Amino acid sequence: MQGRRSRPKNDAHGRASYLCFRAKRTPRRNKAACRTSPAGKWLVSDNWCPGWWNITTIILCIPAKSTGCHHSPDTRHICFPNTLQKQQETKQGFYAISGFPHVLGAIDCTHVRLVPPAATEHLYRNRKHTHSINVQAIVDHQGLISNIVAKYPGSVHDAFIFRHSTINQHFQDGRYGNRLLVADQGYGIQPWLMTPFGNTTTAAERAYNDAHKRTRSIVERTFGILKSRFRCLDITGGSLLYSPEMVCRIILTCAILHNICVKRNIPLLEPDPDMPEDDEEEDAGLQQEGEQPNTAAGVRRRQQLVNTFFS
Repeated sequence: MQGRRSRPKNDAHGRASYLCFRAKRTPRRNKAACRTSPAGKWLVSDNWCPGWWNITTIILCIPAKSTGCHHSPDTRHICFPNTLQKQQETKQGFYAISGFPHVLGAIDCTHVRLVPPAATEHLYRNRKHTHSINVQAIVDHQGLISNIVAKYPGSVHDAFIFRHSTINQHFQDGRYGNRLLVADQGYGIQPWLMTPFGNTTTAAERAYNDAHKRTRSIVERTFGILKSRFRCLDITGGSLLYSPEMVCRIILTCAILHNICVKRNIPLLEPDPDMPEDDEEEDAGLQQEGEQPNTAAGVRRRQQLVNTFFS
């Protein structure tokens, strides 16, 4: 019956077919699309797609409108908590981590390397003098990606991406009430965007910073898991040899597959002990200095949180 499907089979074909089904309810069987050349052997994940199923195959199964650089991802798989019930669940989940209240997500950016177009090479050069797409993601307490922006070249600052994002506009418009996001010092503090103190002077401020750090760490862990599961996104996978538009589709497709794996408790392969730390991240607080200044309303909100929850 159309619209229903059993759990994925144990073989690679069954598992990859199931991912296609989850991404697109009724994918057409297209043998030409499912065949990939031997040159395209960099895989999504050995435990999900061994053999001939690779990232290109999965992308072909997902509609362009769900993953295109200038469109929102499919909300069945990447969805910010918009209902009161979901917001309450997310707030409680984050509060259980370290006692930080009202949190709907932890936000940060990560870089994915690519070989840039020659004509616009300078736009993709980041502060570490490599070329990349700068990807913004918001992560919930379970490590699910609830919002993602993958369309800006590596030279664009994190704070700029957030300032021009739809989710920021929604917070400005009051859609989420007193809920908030947590971010590092590279972002300017807003009433809905809490950052840590640069210099703490009281025990309450130190308690706030400690809770903030533990709450925000989920987004860094999620980036690590995402890049471990999909090595094509990691520095160890080299630079992607595709157009920026295709790289954005790859990133968003991997984000969708990551969420499917988390929801279905698909285990991550054992990490490679020789795999170096991801060095594509910018130093917090230095990357966007002056790009998005602190607001007085944001500073007041932070102090209210300190006085109410951490004193």
